[in-house]
Amino acid sequence: MRIRGKNIPILELPGKVANHIKYKRESKTADKCSAKDMLHFKPQKKVSGNEKIQIAFIAQMPEVWDKQMDLFRYLLDDPRFDPVIIYVKQYDFVSKSISAAGKNEIAFYTELYGKDRVIDYFERVDLDLTKYDYLFYDRPYNHYLPEKLQTYQTRKTNRICLVNYCCRDGAGGFGYRDFARDTYIWFASTFPEYETHLADYTERPYNKVFDVGYPAFETYHALVTKEGKNRILWTPRWTLDESIGGSHFFTYIDNFIQFAKSHADMTLTIRPHPLMFDNLIEQKAITPAEVEEIKSRCADAGIRFDQNRIVADTFTETDILITDYSSLIKMFMVMGKPVLYCPTDVAVNEEFKELMHAMYLTSSWEEIEQTLKDLTAGKDDLKDTRNTMVSNILLRKRNTVAAIADILSADYRDNRG
Repeated sequence: MRIRGKNIPILELPGKVANHIKYKRESKTADKCSAKDMLHFKPQKKVSGNEKIQIAFIAQMPEVWDKQMDLFRYLLDDPRFDPVIIYVKQYDFVSKSISAAGKNEIAFYTELYGKDRVIDYFERVDLDLTKYDYLFYDRPYNHYLPEKLQTYQTRKTNRICLVNYCCRDGAGGFGYRDFARDTYIWFASTFPEYETHLADYTERPYNKVFDVGYPAFETYHALVTKEGKNRILWTPRWTLDESIGGSHFFTYIDNFIQFAKSHADMTLTIRPHPLMFDNLIEQKAITPAEVEEIKSRCADAGIRFDQNRIVADTFTETDILITDYSSLIKMFMVMGKPVLYCPTDVAVNEEFKELMHAMYLTSSWEEIEQTLKDLTAGKDDLKDTRNTMVSNILLRKRNTVAAIADILSADYRDNRG
């Protein structure tokens, strides 16, 4: 397998996003740096030279751990590595803060790997991050993290890595410039993402990007669907802003409730984006009382709100996915199952446009209802196209976690202190 790797530079931060993000900056802002200034951002620490490579995964959201899960397990079993998880309580959208008193979901990780492999960040005030050769983040968002863990701090002593929590399907580059500036090794989720980095960021010799495939595609491809039929999952997006995907939650919620009441032979589950209700409440698009009223109406109609932390557990009990713009599309498609995509005007890359030929594009409730009728009757016209896309695009690279481990090992070997 050929592994591509090349340097990348700083990424652009869109103004409309920047207005909502606050994080600590140094005297030079990333977007004003000259090539000479960029050298200031080079990680100062060589790797430790320990017998085993010390790796920490900064984890906040169990819902996105499926993108890191197979890699972490592989590193656990590989004698070259000694990985741990540093759990950080989630950002609170209401108080706009992160604190030790926040929602604690550390049990999700300790049940998987044991307490010896999971560190509670807020319980370890003496935690020495300098012992770790590499830091993996579960999301590229500094503004959700305590200051000590933001990359403008950790890049000084650690080599920052990313396997992104989502596939980059949008047109254009990655938006969170501060995180990208500090990332030492970026494992691209798609080939267009890899190409974008190569085209836009070429002048920094210490930032690397690799195209070795996306671990989650192999994770989901290996899942076995449990016996059942006519099980429908709807996954509305978190934002109403169509320029970044949009959400059809308000458009179709009444239709779905009525549909569930009149189709006892089908089961309907709703899995909103984990941040959807919090964001809609923050944007004053809905009130907490209205959220509870909608949930009550759904329960009366027999609709279930999904409680699984990782969507893989839900996908194994789902036959048909209805979704807004989301990287979940690819996770479900790689399992060989049909997707109804509710499109908006969001700009997408060429790879996603190609994959759209394997999706049922449904722009109205009438189209959704008819497509469901066809699929539940056994008429899946896109099955062959979907399988071809899975082989040619989503699974074009295999053994991804092994490739990532080898890249880390080689880098460690080349940079021993």
